[in-house]
Amino acid sequence: MFFWLNWFIGSMDLAKLPKPLLILGGLLLLSSVASLGAIAKLATLEHSLTPNSSPSSQIQLSQSATLAQNLVIDLQGAVSKPGVYEIKTGSRLIDALKLAGGLAEAADRYSVAKTFNLAKLLSDGEKIYIPALGELNGSTDNTNTLISINSASLTQLELLPGVGPVTAAKIVERRPYSSVEDLVSRRAIGEATLAKIINLISLDNAGVVERAL
Repeated sequence: MFFWLNWFIGSMDLAKLPKPLLILGGLLLLSSVASLGAIAKLATLEHSLTPNSSPSSQIQLSQSATLAQNLVIDLQGAVSKPGVYEIKTGSRLIDALKLAGGLAEAADRYSVAKTFNLAKLLSDGEKIYIPALGELNGSTDNTNTLISINSASLTQLELLPGVGPVTAAKIVERRPYSSVEDLVSRRAIGEATLAKIINLISLDNAGVVERAL
């Protein structure tokens, strides 16, 4: 419209036109300019409202996606480092215990093996409490909580402080043992690790080892 109006005005002798016609033409010209300006502003506004149109909105969406991939759990009781942890979705209880540094020396390992499913999938906001010796039955006798190095499963061995998947596999591969010191002589563990677990292990099948997870 603006193009044709401009051509029309340019092709005519303005001095010969009646004054009312000149006024009408001027008003039409101003109206066309105002319409073009409004259209340009509307296009700018629509662009600003488009999702992911700015780096800041992309960063916020990225952070939200990262949070959605993680769980937050509260792990308390007889673990080395109790607290609130952020852990990946799909993690299991055994993963949370490792994140907290494993069971504390005072943990009731018999109750953990009997009551908890270490392969259980965690859920967001979950509360987990690991009991210490004497909390459940009033007795601090750990005779039945010892883990047998001759028959415990890999998962059960990983309940011991300082024992991860690799070390647990070495312990199983080098069975049987006639004494706990064989763990060191057969290079399944080092002396430092033996010092940590010597009061938590046995050679027989008593206690926790008879109760497979």
